[in-house]
Order: sequence, then C-alpha cells, then structure tokens
Amino acid sequence: MPGSASKRTPWVSSILTMGLVLPGCSHRPREVAPPELNAGAAASAAISQYDKDGDGALRASELSSSPALTEAFGRIDADHDQAITAAELSQRMESWKQGSTLIPLTCSVTLRGKPLAGARVRLVPVEFLAKDLPVGEGVTDETGVAAISMPDEARPFADAPAGMYPGFYRVEISGPEGGREVVPDAYTGEKSSLGLELGYDSPSMQRAPQFPLK
Repeated sequence: MPGSASKRTPWVSSILTMGLVLPGCSHRPREVAPPELNAGAAASAAISQYDKDGDGALRASELSSSPALTEAFGRIDADHDQAITAAELSQRMESWKQGSTLIPLTCSVTLRGKPLAGARVRLVPVEFLAKDLPVGEGVTDETGVAAISMPDEARPFADAPAGMYPGFYRVEISGPEGGREVVPDAYTGEKSSLGLELGYDSPSMQRAPQFPLK
C-alpha cells in the first residue's frame, strides 16, 4: 500500500515521545494520570444507546453506527459469546487506567490507492465518552502519514508529551483540494464508517493504523 506509516516499535515510539532519561540525570518524565472516567456509567450509557432489542447486551448487528465498538468488539467480548455486556464494556474501559502515559499515534491515509497529503484526520470520542476525552487531530504529510494528538490546551500539564488518552474514537477524515472535498462522505463527519480503540494492548500500539479510502 502506498504511504508507509512509522516502523518504530511501540516501546521505541513511547520512549521518543516521553523523552529519554539519561544515566546520572535526576529528571524523569512525569506520569500522565488517566482522565477521570466512570466506566460503569459509561458502559450503561452505551448499552442504552445501542441496545436495539432491549436484552441488555450489544451484538455486532446493533453496532453499525459505532465503528469504534465494532473494531474493538473481539477485545471487549471477554467470554467470546458474540455479545457485549455492560460488565464487559466497563471492564475494558477500566483496563485503560493501568497505563501512565499518553499513547503516541501515527496513521496513514490513502485515497484510491495513493497517499493523501494534506488530509485532516480527527479522532472524536464516542458519544458516551465525549465529556471525558478530548478530540485528537493531525494533518497528513506528502506520504499520507499523520501524527495525531490532543490539542495543547487539553493536555494534563504544560510539558506533557504529544499523544492521546486511551478510548473509543470515531475517525473522521477530510481532504479539501481546490476548495472542494475529495474524501467520500463515508469517511467524513459524524457518519464516518471509520473507528478504532486506543488501548495499551490494542492493534494501534503494534502498528500504525491504515485508512485506505475508496
């Protein structure tokens, strides 16, 4: 696929993002506490929002409007019974609190097989996490690669490293060119079909997400 994403391993990316601690130096990178998040309340809100048949669980067929939960379904469904309960979803969100760093994130975007330069990539928290997590954003370079981070004012302290909190996010991509939008509607705005989970054990920590737009 044209447009290769960063090939750094996750631990290398984390070290570069957080800063190196040299022998003999007393300064250490400050830990980043996870955002205040009531996982139980958020899970209940998600069930209320997406549980169409009222059985108290979420199945893949009910999540067509949540690409983030669809992408993470297998990691949330702890007992592999093809249904997500409030307890499983709460447990998954609680797992995000085990880390103490922001997650460094790069992604690559192609449009009809070619790197898309100058595209705006936004990570928007799902509705039941919107009050807890900030939006992340980045712009692709000439190779179609973007570094995504929350805005400076949303970082927990002034010298916090660039990156994102763990969470479920809708991915919105827009690429205006010559005053017109070149990215199909399926990937832009609130109706975007793209989504992902950022977590310390999610695929986004193993390799940069790739978004091949058609």
